[in-house]
Amino acid sequence: MTETYKLIKYSTPSWTKEFHSYSECCEELLKHICSQCINGERTFISNGEFVTETDIYNCPDIRDIHSLLSTSCGCEYGVEEPEEIEIVIGNKIFK
Repeated sequence: MTETYKLIKYSTPSWTKEFHSYSECCEELLKHICSQCINGERTFISNGEFVTETDIYNCPDIRDIHSLLSTSCGCEYGVEEPEEIEIVIGNKIFK
């Protein structure tokens, strides 16, 4: 059985792509994250009364799928990771 990572785009048009490694999946996801989400930026936010200068979240590690998913662009994607399977033979556990 081949373990695969599934990258899912939830927004329209939705799609699913399968990859054989974590790094391949991460590379594809990175293609869909804008430079502002990767590098961060300063912006102004207004609540109707006050205007505040603030930092927009930036991705701390572009090699980490979960960091990419936590960006504004990444929130429209999901990743299904392969489940780790344990096989028990006698008193030994194989993963």
